[in-house]
Amino acid sequence: MAASPGLVRLEQRLRVKIGEAKNLVLRNHGTSGQRDVYCSISLDQEEIFRSATAEKTLDLSAFFGEEFQFDIPREFRFLSFYLYDRDRPMKTDRIMGKVSIKKDDLHKYNGKDQWFPITPVDADSEVQGKVHVALRLLVVRHMNDGYPQHVLEVKIQECSDLAIISGSCDPFAIVTMLYTNKKQESKRTKVKKKTISPHFDEVFLFEQNGQRGGSQERDNMYSLVDEDAGFQEVRVALWHDSPAVFGNVFLGEVKIPLSDMLPTHEHNAWYFLQPRESAGKHQRADLGTLRLNIYYTSDHVFSSQSYDSLRNLILQSTGVEPITSSVAWLLGEVVPQKQDVVQPLTRVFLHHGQVVPFVSAFARHEISKITDTNTIFRGNTLVSKCIDELMKLVGHHYLRSTLKPTLDLIFRERKPCEIDPTKLQQGESREANLTNLKEYISLILKAIINSALNCPPVMCQIFSELKELANTYFPNEREVRYSVISGFVFLRFFAPAILYPKLFDLTTEQIFLEIISSMPNGSHKAYDTPVILKEGIMIKRAQGRKKFGIKNFKTRFFRLTTHNLSYSKTEGGVPLCVIPVDEILAVERVEESSFKIKNMFQLVQPSRTLYIQAMNCVEEKEWLNLLTKVCQYNSHRLKQYHPGAYINCVWLCCRSTSEQAPGCSAVSNYLECDLKIYIDSDREMERLRSLLMENMATLEKLHSVCESAVMYGGSRELNLGGVIVDNPTVSLKSLTSVITSVIQLQQEHRNHQQRLLRTLTYGSKQAPIGDDNYLLLASSIAKFDSSTSGTEVTVPVRKTSSSPC
Repeated sequence: MAASPGLVRLEQRLRVKIGEAKNLVLRNHGTSGQRDVYCSISLDQEEIFRSATAEKTLDLSAFFGEEFQFDIPREFRFLSFYLYDRDRPMKTDRIMGKVSIKKDDLHKYNGKDQWFPITPVDADSEVQGKVHVALRLLVVRHMNDGYPQHVLEVKIQECSDLAIISGSCDPFAIVTMLYTNKKQESKRTKVKKKTISPHFDEVFLFEQNGQRGGSQERDNMYSLVDEDAGFQEVRVALWHDSPAVFGNVFLGEVKIPLSDMLPTHEHNAWYFLQPRESAGKHQRADLGTLRLNIYYTSDHVFSSQSYDSLRNLILQSTGVEPITSSVAWLLGEVVPQKQDVVQPLTRVFLHHGQVVPFVSAFARHEISKITDTNTIFRGNTLVSKCIDELMKLVGHHYLRSTLKPTLDLIFRERKPCEIDPTKLQQGESREANLTNLKEYISLILKAIINSALNCPPVMCQIFSELKELANTYFPNEREVRYSVISGFVFLRFFAPAILYPKLFDLTTEQIFLEIISSMPNGSHKAYDTPVILKEGIMIKRAQGRKKFGIKNFKTRFFRLTTHNLSYSKTEGGVPLCVIPVDEILAVERVEESSFKIKNMFQLVQPSRTLYIQAMNCVEEKEWLNLLTKVCQYNSHRLKQYHPGAYINCVWLCCRSTSEQAPGCSAVSNYLECDLKIYIDSDREMERLRSLLMENMATLEKLHSVCESAVMYGGSRELNLGGVIVDNPTVSLKSLTSVITSVIQLQQEHRNHQQRLLRTLTYGSKQAPIGDDNYLLLASSIAKFDSSTSGTEVTVPVRKTSSSPC
């Protein structure tokens, strides 16, 4: 079934590991020493995450070793990493430089460790957003001599997604006309307060002979020009109106050539704001390098029915004999990086309730081939990685509730635990540090053992299957039934979470292992006690308990559990307000125009509405998703809500004056998912389809080899580039089905891209001038057509310059 355009959605996911920075510039005018360095991740100019601070590092290097993974909820142009030097005495953070990668270039570095040069940062290069400009060349007759006169009408209509400067954005635009005689004339708009998407709707007239046009005031003119000067270029620069010492802040500009513009010609288009030409030119370029490993995926997800054929082939893998001829197995073999397959594959099986038979079937095959019990699941095979992924998915709350209290204590006390004599700090005792280390290890071990009854049921089922397989294949080696479990529980689950403490002797604790490898009691409810789902800093608007109370914004520490949402002044502080989950009527975004603030959402209660601002777009999406999940089964939840805020006794969305007025918009669809984990099966299927399509050449080679073997009666094992085929006949059937299914899906993608290209106008808000997005889309369709039809497809290339002609 073909997916309709309205059902296609873009899903983006980013996983990035920040390694280390090297060859950094010396601080304090070339003197060496130690400093504290941290790195932040930004989408355009919006900071999303901040690494821990690498303290007391040598001036020339800093090691981070942190990994971040998140969904990207909006469009963006650049992924940037900013390095900061924290000055403790002055309590200021000095920016050292950045690595900025264009979104369209991310695929070049996918899954690779790469050293990126650190580039300078200055106000002229930190730009984002777009501006809507309309131009019209008029022919009028001069009042004095009656001769025709050219007048250019420039209308600054609106902007979108401007950068926020020090928590605010008060934008205005300066329009500059450059004439052919090298003179220029400038005019400016009014300032729009507290908005990143201002509507100006201001018109400026420029006469070709330099005389003032319309009703423009002389104080809006910066200079006049000589007569008979032709129009050469119009520049629109956006600024943030700042009363601070350093004055107004540059937000970006566009340059529109006018040399080919004809009389009566009209041009109306959106433009991406660009940096100044001088950006970074006067700063040193050798600022060091930053090592990054980036994995970015961008998928267009179709309706669920589109994936039925491929999904059924994958889910039926557990019943295929031999398992090495199944579609799931072949997926793991043809994709070069198994980790790319593991996440979507595990999620699909988990979502459809078949993850236990899936893991069991694959684990049985692997154990049956083992000759040395010390190597069971020690390699990075598909099944071992899938179990790792499964534990991450279903064991998050278990891991947190088990380890967090002890880890909090360790970070709070900060007792030295270094026992390497060569790394001891001055005044430290190895014996004292060893005592501290043993104490912390004992606390962690006790927490893990006492948590056995809280192990998630699906993990218990997996461990039960592994233990039975060990009993079946190694009946005379009783220790194997526990070592096969401990390898996952300790080495792959707990140990990475506690930063690699030395817990290698824990495999002898069989009481704990016996509990978690037993089938869970059907009456056991893992979530009877409150489980912390998320916590962090957000900004709330005072709820106005008193009729005339001040409704200002305050920063609070929020905590969401399976039972309630609460907030306090500080982390660990006494809650100022506790909202039970069953009293949440709706959780929805708030229109940005209500408070002129981004990332706002509302939590509707029976008596009032709480307005909350998340720190960034990623945080907003995560809070919204979790809050929606915890209240989705509330029987009294609302069907209608107000997307605007209730301010000054009126709803800004529908202008109703009653605070109790029923909502004017339908609430978002509630997610039909389990609280413990939400999986978007269609999204994961699209990821698997994309991986299969990327490796179609390998699939076709395998198909050809198997087809030849079957045709000539061969049934022996085949080896093609390391891919083992145990049974060519069964493998041929799986390969034929999966190739057919993937090609059908690819055709749907092609149709969608063609529809998108037909409806997308270069210069529209969706495809502004100044970037290659439109051209890249056209090029990708041309490549697809060429590869599938065997003939060249010519795509008309439009100019990438800002010329209106």
